[in-house]
Amino acid sequence: MYSTMREIASANAAYGHNWFSPDTMETWGTQVESDVIGGAWFVTSDKHWSGQGRAYTVRHASDSGDVHTDRRTTAGQFDCLDDAIGAAHGLARRVSVVCCTDED
Repeated sequence: MYSTMREIASANAAYGHNWFSPDTMETWGTQVESDVIGGAWFVTSDKHWSGQGRAYTVRHASDSGDVHTDRRTTAGQFDCLDDAIGAAHGLARRVSVVCCTDED
């Protein structure tokens, strides 16, 4: 579980990936749009594939530092930042409930 985006970026670099490197983020036009949600999720925006505006994506950081698009949310992309953040919070709640239920 992570508390800050800095922790996720450090774990990602330690994993051997460059997801948060300035070159990678510039190539895709990526911006981090949220703090850490539920210890593992966050929202980014990227240049929209149409060239118009931005697309918002829910990302998940694994314990190892691997970062990927969480496709449990409408293929992962949203046209609205608030919708993406809401989806990330929803995933965090669902995973928390499943974990708590498993322990009972």
